[in-house]
Amino acid sequence: MADRETLNAPTNVLAGVATTALASDARGRYVEQTATVDAEGTRVLDTKVYDASGALSFTIHSVSNAAGSQVTNSYDDTGDEVYDRVQSISKTTIGDGVKMKMLINTENYFPSEFRWAA
Repeated sequence: MADRETLNAPTNVLAGVATTALASDARGRYVEQTATVDAEGTRVLDTKVYDASGALSFTIHSVSNAAGSQVTNSYDDTGDEVYDRVQSISKTTIGDGVKMKMLINTENYFPSEFRWAA
């Protein structure tokens, strides 16, 4: 596996059914990916990557509507279960068949002196 291998989840996931895929590399890192689709066709894809010791390295939580025209990707880049950035993708077709894609990236920035103690 490359530094970060992406697994392609099945596109034929039945409503309410979850599927899980796993992969690992020679360094002992592994990827766990779970896909679910609800009755309205909303697809949720959760990807978790663990290091050789089993600690969570990073996660990606992706939600898309049934048509695939609205996708939101949330990234936890450090494995601390806090999303560090969010990406929103909107696709649409306007007059005369012109296709548009809007991409919005948001990063959360919290300097250490502003973090609340647990």
